[in-house]
Amino acid sequence: MKKSDQARNLRLFSFPRAYGTMSLVHPGSSSQAKNLLGLGGTGGLFYCLIVLASPVLAQSPVLVRGGYTETVLNDTGQVNVSVVDAEGFGPNDHGTRITNTFLANTGKARLVQLNEWAEYWYDGRTILGGNPTGLIYHSLNIGSGIFWTATDDSPLYDTNTASEWDDDGDRPFHKSFMVATSWFATRDILFISASENYTIVSGNDRRAIYCDDYPHIHRNDYWIPLCGAMDDYIAYSGVASDRTIFAGGIRNKTVANSGVRPGGVFEQHTIYVESPDGSTSHATAVLAAYATNLAAANPAWGAVRLKQELMALATDEVLMHRDGETRVVKVIRPTPTAIEVEIPVTLALSQNYPNPFNPSTTLTYSLDRPGYVEISVYDLAGRVVSTLVDGMQSAGHYQLRFDADGLPVGTYLYRLRADGQTITRFMTLVR
Repeated sequence: MKKSDQARNLRLFSFPRAYGTMSLVHPGSSSQAKNLLGLGGTGGLFYCLIVLASPVLAQSPVLVRGGYTETVLNDTGQVNVSVVDAEGFGPNDHGTRITNTFLANTGKARLVQLNEWAEYWYDGRTILGGNPTGLIYHSLNIGSGIFWTATDDSPLYDTNTASEWDDDGDRPFHKSFMVATSWFATRDILFISASENYTIVSGNDRRAIYCDDYPHIHRNDYWIPLCGAMDDYIAYSGVASDRTIFAGGIRNKTVANSGVRPGGVFEQHTIYVESPDGSTSHATAVLAAYATNLAAANPAWGAVRLKQELMALATDEVLMHRDGETRVVKVIRPTPTAIEVEIPVTLALSQNYPNPFNPSTTLTYSLDRPGYVEISVYDLAGRVVSTLVDGMQSAGHYQLRFDADGLPVGTYLYRLRADGQTITRFMTLVR
């Protein structure tokens, strides 16, 4: 590997950070951060005991440095969707281009762009990287929904950092990504990620190396290709694979494009779609639009159901692959907007998510006919603590957020009254 390539890999491990108002740790020197996390200094142990004793740590990752700059687009949409991009969302940046592809195929999303990077502390580990921290941010700040990205991040495997990796001699996985994935597996979020293009070994060796090929190539101090460590762990371990889809692109309607080996661990979770330039980056945007339109038509479906339905929509096609071989791949063809929104046939109130929650949660409900609607939250003594809806509404699917900031921890009930019927559910506020 060339020195320039090694430097690039090392930069991927040292992610850029934004020090904004969301920081819980003062953006000072790295030694300050280590002391606050109990990793160095005489005062570190005191702070470490506070963090470990906190009930929040056991429930959710904690933002310890940096954060995301959030830009909300199409705020009237029905589905919570977010996208993270390493190159940013400037006028001509990659993030803007893929966002435009997404918006060209759906108008049903409350789309949140996540610029910059964050750093979280969870289960005794620092979690970095666009995919894991983006998913964490989406879950904690946006709730359930869809998270998509064309960003890939792969730390450099080095013998000097071997203790940070779980390495069974076959394929190493960074432990922080394993922890982040296990936490993500408990979230109601559909994760759509680009299936990266394969890598050529060198100018003299034109073999295509896929994400699946690691055990056979360069087992020393680095690995190629540079696949996303979180994506890899999901595909190889199966953790959270029930809510993860990899997107492959189709160029000129006939050529499939991806870094997925035929019969490999990624293939069973990959759907190919036509993207404007045939790239996997734009394919994630198109597949996210399919998922968004499907979710808008069926708001009671969670992430696992959405993946199942998307895979069911895909059909087998024989296409020439970019690597020169013919393959049978799973394809969704018409445009994403071909998925129509249907009026629900029953009155429904879904379980809030997340639950337990802190401090906000999302409520979803459906009305089968227009009429007066009331949705209120009560404590167990029967007192109304918040009225969320009080008025006339049309038939359709609805989603709203309840912010319990200022309320004591405990169990609450929320009640929907419409068309002479009442539906009640319970939710739990924690700290």
